[in-house]
Amino acid sequence: MSFTKGLRRFWDDLLTLKLVVLKIIYFFLLAAIVILWSQFTIHQEAIGLTKYQTGIVGSVMSAVTIVVSLLGGIVGDKLGNYKVILSISTVMAGVSSLLFTFVPPAEPATFWVYMIVRVCFGMIFYLSTGLHIITGGLMTFLNMDFKIPARTISKQIFKHLANVEVLMFLGAMLATGMFIGYIETFMYRYLFDLGASQLLIGLTVTVGAPFELVFTLVAASVVAKVGHAHVIMLGLLAYSVRLLGFSFLSNPWWSLPLEILESVANGLMFPAGILYCTVLFPLETITSSRGVFGMSYFGIGKLVGTIVGSEIRELAGDVQTYRWLSGAAFVTSVLYCIGFAVLTTKRSKKAVFPPLTPSKDNPGQGGIDNLALEAPSAD
Repeated sequence: MSFTKGLRRFWDDLLTLKLVVLKIIYFFLLAAIVILWSQFTIHQEAIGLTKYQTGIVGSVMSAVTIVVSLLGGIVGDKLGNYKVILSISTVMAGVSSLLFTFVPPAEPATFWVYMIVRVCFGMIFYLSTGLHIITGGLMTFLNMDFKIPARTISKQIFKHLANVEVLMFLGAMLATGMFIGYIETFMYRYLFDLGASQLLIGLTVTVGAPFELVFTLVAASVVAKVGHAHVIMLGLLAYSVRLLGFSFLSNPWWSLPLEILESVANGLMFPAGILYCTVLFPLETITSSRGVFGMSYFGIGKLVGTIVGSEIRELAGDVQTYRWLSGAAFVTSVLYCIGFAVLTTKRSKKAVFPPLTPSKDNPGQGGIDNLALEAPSAD
């Protein structure tokens, strides 16, 4: 699918009335997440938590994500219509965020300091919680009758987890989650230590948003032309450059150009991963498979990245940690490239690739948005 067709399809979807609820849901959910994104670790610093303690908080949250992602996907596939799971989990996410406003300062503080922390950050947490609750309510109006209940989820999932391509994909996503985990946990406090203002902290999210929108619009087209795996390799390289750039920062304002690289990951790499799940797993277990994807990306990856990153930072400091993680991202990209090349070479010798476009005889699993140059995985 070309960029022109992708853009035309975007505008057609934008004007489709039956998709209005879905667009509103996405808008409120994204707003609820982003409004806390840059302020969460700064709030922890304001109540007196050390950077190491911030790492512990991030680790616990990642551990919870592991369980929620996997169980949510399994229950969703069992029920078939999983909008109830979406709604409940969204509301719970908002309420759990609100609980952080009741955490008292870690060190003795005056009444006025305590009130400033509560008032300034409280409004942000309350607004995020309200948006989560609104989003959860709107999710109950979604029509998800297309999803049939699965019968043997665990058997099918484990069957596909034995596939080399699947393991390579999940390994790359786990590595990416490691880098995200460290960046999200320590980046804003690192910039704060360099003298960043609250305005700059907010701009780090704002600047990357327009670029992320563009990359998201062209994601399907790029995946169709170069393949899912190659987009993931590009995303890992972007993380390598971004992490290395942070290690050389002296003026925190130079972090804004680096945030454009984040849009490559979120706008291209993440959609490619979602689309890849549709290629690697059958539609019957698509919720569970994306739960496994989320568990690797947001759960195990971020957990390992936060724990290991915290320990490295305590020993070597912020600058050296960013450089080591940059090298790890580069090595991961190279290894994934080599592994995928070997896998593709072996397949080309013993298999005939199916047509790349859906037809009556070959409808495909994921539709036109999930086309890629690589062959679908073997059972």
